[in-house]
Amino acid sequence: MTGRLRRARPSRAASTLAAVAAYLGSACSPGAGTVDPLDAVLRLEIDSCTSLLRERATAVLIGDGLAATVAHPFLDADGNPRAASLGVFDRDGAALEAVVVRLDADTDVALLAIPDAPATALALGDWDTDAVTSIVVFPESDASPIERTVAVRGRVDATLDGVGRRTVLELEGSIEPGDSGAPVIDADHTIVGLVFAATDAGSPGGWAIDSTEYRSTEPGDEIPFTCD
Repeated sequence: MTGRLRRARPSRAASTLAAVAAYLGSACSPGAGTVDPLDAVLRLEIDSCTSLLRERATAVLIGDGLAATVAHPFLDADGNPRAASLGVFDRDGAALEAVVVRLDADTDVALLAIPDAPATALALGDWDTDAVTSIVVFPESDASPIERTVAVRGRVDATLDGVGRRTVLELEGSIEPGDSGAPVIDADHTIVGLVFAATDAGSPGGWAIDSTEYRSTEPGDEIPFTCD
């Protein structure tokens, strides 16, 4: 059996997407530093159609009812959808209804529409070489989020799974399982990147998608989960 995500009928998607219709106008509207970043992150639990393992990831609210995360937990090695179900939980462990409205294997960006999400979106910004940065993560599957200090060493050219060359942020610090999708924030609580990978060996560290990648990604129709 293989997993496949199919687009919903436009009429069904319309009500869900009403919460994110103003995405492009609202994503950068929250005031810098006015939102507690621990309120803006969400814990994700993703079940696969082809594996018994449940994958953990993190998402962050970037607009009214809209969250950004990484796409690879929803995809197999060939870029095909493999998710059977998605659980979304706020900082207190309360479950939230959510649907995927964008999966981009090329940029590794996913967008989630969450109609009942709290109004705690973080502003999007650009990394500055002098910025003091951290990531907001869930250290365990049932734990509350924490802010963990990491350093952005700079922008580097890299490939994602050996495909395509792109500019990413190189991180120095602890990157743990479940941190994929976690926001990299500066001292003003502005999002400058999304964690997408940890280093394989050597000093602790990883890489983050530059904010310019998901700032230009727009939500689409609802993509429901099905396994055939």
